[in-house]
Amino acid sequence: MFRMIALGLILLAGCSGMVAVTPTPNYVDELLGAVFDPPRVLQEFNLASTEGDTFQLSEQRGDVILLYFGYRSCPDFCPATFSDMRRVYQELGDLSERVKVVFVTVDPERDTLDLVTQYTHAFNEDFIGLRGEDDALQAVLDQFGAVAEKRLVGESALSYLMDHTASVFLIAPDGRLLSQYLYGTDYLDIVHDVRLILDATPTFASGNDLVDESASTSSLYDLWARPTAAGASVGAIYGLIANSGEADDRLISA
Repeated sequence: MFRMIALGLILLAGCSGMVAVTPTPNYVDELLGAVFDPPRVLQEFNLASTEGDTFQLSEQRGDVILLYFGYRSCPDFCPATFSDMRRVYQELGDLSERVKVVFVTVDPERDTLDLVTQYTHAFNEDFIGLRGEDDALQAVLDQFGAVAEKRLVGESALSYLMDHTASVFLIAPDGRLLSQYLYGTDYLDIVHDVRLILDATPTFASGNDLVDESASTSSLYDLWARPTAAGASVGAIYGLIANSGEADDRLISA
């Protein structure tokens, strides 16, 4: 039977402020993408989604996210990349149910959500488009180290191209940025990495509910730590223990 248990542990540390406890997954050496080591903790972001609701990063835990910054009228990199994303999705088969392919437009001036929906659904109806403006979009770009700049190619205000980072970013099921795939990466490399990650990750449903009753392991999630007061040497670690097996809970101490 699955259970989630809140865990609180005493921490001895000479630190101030919150410290993330983020161990690097043991499979990173087998990944074919450019790995962020340690994986990068991402701040929460909310962007308007083609799914009808706001896309909130923290609500995607348990799935692999393949995220790309582009724009609908991109003449080359974007359509080529999303053709590869379609191949990745098809190659994954049933595992694609645990993958979200996300297109973040860097051209909100021309790309309405309706137009982004048409664009993403032309490749696969499961693909998700996101739209943000000004500071909200820039904050997301900055987290990924991505850039997007307007380049005029005509006299009209709408005659421009967007020079932008053309990489696919992989966000792991724990919500951290794990790897990056430069333009031109073989789509089978991405398939390999997604399979590797999902094989090592318990199955989640929305809301972080573990649903794989056959799993026999217990796992720790969402670990973080902070001292009890500024300058204190004693603090606490908080997290969740997921018991996904049939055995009863046996938490010895906390």
